[in-house]
Amino acid sequence: MSKNYISINLIKVQNILDTDFFTGTLTLNQIKEIGKVPVYKAWKPLSDGYQRDENQRRIDQIRDRIYANPDSIDTLVDAVNLNIRVSDASAHIEPVQKSASDYGDFFTFKYIDSYGPAYIVDGQHRIKGALAALEKARADGDDKVADKLANTRINISLTLTDDVYKEAYVFYLINKYAKAVSPDGAHRLIVEGHNSGDINFYNEVVRSGTMSQDDICAANIADLMAAKSNVWSTRIRDFNDSGAGKISIRALTLMLKPTFTSVKNTLKANGSKLDPETKTYQIIEAYWDALEIIFKNTIFNPLKQKEYGMMKSSQAEVMFKVLKFICEVHIKDWVQRFNVKDFGDLSDSKTWVKILKTPLNNVSDSNPSNTKVKGHECWYVGKAGSMGLYTSSAAKRDIAQKLVYEIETSHGIVRSQVI
Repeated sequence: MSKNYISINLIKVQNILDTDFFTGTLTLNQIKEIGKVPVYKAWKPLSDGYQRDENQRRIDQIRDRIYANPDSIDTLVDAVNLNIRVSDASAHIEPVQKSASDYGDFFTFKYIDSYGPAYIVDGQHRIKGALAALEKARADGDDKVADKLANTRINISLTLTDDVYKEAYVFYLINKYAKAVSPDGAHRLIVEGHNSGDINFYNEVVRSGTMSQDDICAANIADLMAAKSNVWSTRIRDFNDSGAGKISIRALTLMLKPTFTSVKNTLKANGSKLDPETKTYQIIEAYWDALEIIFKNTIFNPLKQKEYGMMKSSQAEVMFKVLKFICEVHIKDWVQRFNVKDFGDLSDSKTWVKILKTPLNNVSDSNPSNTKVKGHECWYVGKAGSMGLYTSSAAKRDIAQKLVYEIETSHGIVRSQVI
């Protein structure tokens, strides 16, 4: 980073989120010196970063396009959004005319190292592609093209705020409504931003319907599972987290949300003051701990777990459907309607072992080769098992109902129709 200041001529263009936005230009070389991409790091707060990982293919495409025609850098036609994290913009920006302070007026900003990086809120691939073209020109010995690129003026949109969540919210707005951010990325931004107390992310949940309060609570439970769960903690991936075979935090949130809603409603109906997030997490933990106990030598055996698919997305979703159903009917139907004994507290794994062990060991089905499979064999991966056949929404509902039927009939519960 340069020890000298960089003088940037700006025009004040608008105020959004109680923050002034300025437009101006920087050379590519200047952005190289002061720019930084705040990439989201899995399981870290947004204050450590919120941007998606770079896409090397996009960078290479932009590099090749620029290098092929350095006189017309059309890939940089859109402004690059930058934010410098200083607390009081008015103390750092001076009007060209002393009386000027309105939108459309000209200002000068003297950037110095102590302000810290100019965080690239939007435009990381365009900048990285242009810098890659510059490096290629240098490597090829084409100093004329390299110098031209280094001094190319880049349109910028500049803000000066030390509110990292506001900075992240600008990224969210740009990518949600202009350029698609991945669903996992949008999920993480909204949940983390909402939980930080940031009013903009809070209003996004309340106003837009993008996520409900139940979604936020379910996401908090999924985060807790990622941090502490005996069964799940190593099997969940976050936004920008590599992990083949793992379930995304957003997918897990969607799977467990119906269980949370069911537990919340039950607690409310019973006048309980227990925290529904905590109670749901305890129930989910007990349920999956019981499954691990039941299938400890097969599905959850570390030496054999690759042979089974119960923890894969579609099959895990089925098991969460079963969990949600039992949470709803355990007391209301099983105890009060069918006079089945109360198995006990659903947040105790021993309760779930009593409920699940016999029926899940005895459940039978046919695999794609029409060979009968039983118990743990149903969850074999590929053609050896049967659960991999149930991938559509309707099929997952049907197999969940079949498992519920096996569970209920094993305990003497016979319904006149499937519910």
